[in-house]
Amino acid sequence: MKTIIIIPARMGSSRFPGKPLAPVNGIPLVHWTYNQARRLSNLVIVATPDREIAHYCEKNNLAWRPTMIHHPTGTHRAAEVIRQMRDGAVGQKDLVINWQVDEPFVDPNDVAQFNRRFGIKTLFGELRDHLLFDSNLVKVAVGDQNRCLWFSRAPMRGAKEHIGVYGFEASKLIELEKIEPTSLSKAESLEQLTWIEKLPNDWITGFPIEGEIPLSINTPEDLELMQEIVGNAN
Repeated sequence: MKTIIIIPARMGSSRFPGKPLAPVNGIPLVHWTYNQARRLSNLVIVATPDREIAHYCEKNNLAWRPTMIHHPTGTHRAAEVIRQMRDGAVGQKDLVINWQVDEPFVDPNDVAQFNRRFGIKTLFGELRDHLLFDSNLVKVAVGDQNRCLWFSRAPMRGAKEHIGVYGFEASKLIELEKIEPTSLSKAESLEQLTWIEKLPNDWITGFPIEGEIPLSINTPEDLELMQEIVGNAN
């Protein structure tokens, strides 16, 4: 079973336009995330509709594939790449990981847990109290056997902090691509709610991370904090 990592990246983010090419120590965010993902798999592909990102990838030897502009989610963008590759390159049971471009600090060892079961997989950690009311942060209610019961940007007492990396069998990813987003999913801008509503018998399993919650780059302020972290490490 192969592990294929797709990093969806587009310039038109509503909360942080141009985020994938925003530099930290002179290196764009997409390159930091790509290098982190490569610690887990040699099959890492940036999926983008944007010429600027494609040009950067070409110039710096990052594997990439073009995608259509008007995908509703990164999962749809990842699925398009897998469909492009399907003729013998991807098996139905191969693990496809949608590693969001704003997760440059996720530990590959945590993502490696996805090999432990089939279905839909993601990561979570302990919710930091001061972020309970932060709408940029996605919270997840986790039940028995780490089943993810609900996701929201609103405060949820007892919830966990969601981390933007997902794993699917290739065949499951193609199935998810065909499902129309629900009204709740659109309202919260959270594709996971569509999966919960439309696939009630399919589990989304959350895997707890080891150690501290990794910094996600949701805003320009987060990028500044990443610059401090990287600068202090050097």
